[in-house]
Amino acid sequence: MEIVHISMNHVVEDTYRLNGVLIDVRDKDDYQKGHVPGAINIPMEYIDGDKEYLGRGRPLIFYCDRGSQSILAARKYMQAGYEVVNVVGGFAYYKGYVEKKENHAPGYGYAEGIS
Repeated sequence: MEIVHISMNHVVEDTYRLNGVLIDVRDKDDYQKGHVPGAINIPMEYIDGDKEYLGRGRPLIFYCDRGSQSILAARKYMQAGYEVVNVVGGFAYYKGYVEKKENHAPGYGYAEGIS
């Protein structure tokens, strides 16, 4: 298994095309200020937590602010047997619509929203 890399320029389209789960690994405050539409938030401090709730039927697509944290998250999930994708560049390079609502991953006291 290997990590697939995609561009932040087409992250929304690629997430839809791959039927992936888009995961923002930035901290909760940064996520709440704005994130890619449809992304859930699993901050890096929780990335080693229980992974099973994400399921294994869809690729996990990770992004952060500039790309360094998301590659670490993608490696951890790949080593656990997940199909993973890393978004190159990160949110700093995102030019699309920014969503500002909460959509946190279950298992960390956040809202449900993955299936």
